[in-house]
Amino acid sequence: MSSRKGQDFHRIVNTSFIGLASLLSTVEALADSALSFKPYGFIHANFSAASKGLESFGYQNQSAPTAVSPSIEASSDRARSTFQVAQSRLGFFVESEVTQGQIEIDFIDFARASPNQSANPRLRIANVDYHLDSHRTLSFGQIWDIFSSPRKPFTYNIVGLYFETGNIGFMRPQFRYTYQTDSSWTFATAVGLAAKNTNSQDGEIEKSGIPTLAFTAINDSTHGLQWGGSVIVSEVRPVASSAPLSLVWGVNTFFSTESEQGFKTRSSVYVGRNLASIGTLSLARVTEDRSHSEIGGYFTFFNPISHWFSFQGGLGGATVLESSGSPLDSIANVTVNSNLKAELALSYHPQKESDIYIQTTYMNTAYTGAIRDELTKNTAIALQFGSVYRF
Repeated sequence: MSSRKGQDFHRIVNTSFIGLASLLSTVEALADSALSFKPYGFIHANFSAASKGLESFGYQNQSAPTAVSPSIEASSDRARSTFQVAQSRLGFFVESEVTQGQIEIDFIDFARASPNQSANPRLRIANVDYHLDSHRTLSFGQIWDIFSSPRKPFTYNIVGLYFETGNIGFMRPQFRYTYQTDSSWTFATAVGLAAKNTNSQDGEIEKSGIPTLAFTAINDSTHGLQWGGSVIVSEVRPVASSAPLSLVWGVNTFFSTESEQGFKTRSSVYVGRNLASIGTLSLARVTEDRSHSEIGGYFTFFNPISHWFSFQGGLGGATVLESSGSPLDSIANVTVNSNLKAELALSYHPQKESDIYIQTTYMNTAYTGAIRDELTKNTAIALQFGSVYRF
């Protein structure tokens, strides 16, 4: 009996050692593989105050201000303030010899004004790149639309990012093909989802099944100069399913510079039709009775004063070309005609990865229908004080 127990004991020990050896072999194989894991992100905490109500992509709060709120409530003209951390961001790259995956989240929910511990993660990027060779890359997933400018405006409103005031394009699920020449040119084309649908049921986006088609050409010259352009086309149907499909198109041009002393500029000018209906975070959208066109652009700069200090700022704006304006998703019987923003920020850099800043913003948004069906220009001053720590 004892002999049988001894055999069982030896068998268990042998099995355990074999399992442990197999585990160690697997870990060693992973360590020896070309797979690498690279986390990145930043913590953004700030105090934000405004002279009156601001809109963050259609919601009256200061999570990521993009416009001045229309004066349709008695409290719209009251000054307000909040503390925010929801613009913080976290992501990572997983890379092998020819493949790169990227996941990125932040914690913004524009429907929550000051969420604190109730903030939820928001998926921004989920993308895989296949490097076919040194020139060609095939990509699948959700990432920045190639219609966007490749370099983003300088601002500490990192999520607002001059959207609805001259910046155009956003995240889009898409298939993308990129070709880089031996010289300074990059060309890309992409087919993507026309817009998002946050409802539980399929909508017109799914039922019509018409994707976006985009092209871009970028020239990265020597001496810090980058310039290029992009186009996007699609067709969308307004909310009413019986309405005919309407053409969507846009043309975007962009230009950025960087001097040897560190002075940088980033700018863009665009024109388009019904672009807000395909998730480009612009102003003009299609309705049952008509299409809407717009033009816009921005200019931003960054100037290092010394090793410890810098200042940055910019000006951006967008205008709907139809005098009646373009309807808003969030408010019935009110249209937006134009939106203007100017920013200036002073930053202290205790180390390379961190900024302590103060930023002031002037905003002017014109609406029709907010007061007595007349064109009304609403202005506001906003102030942000905070810190960004990058890793």
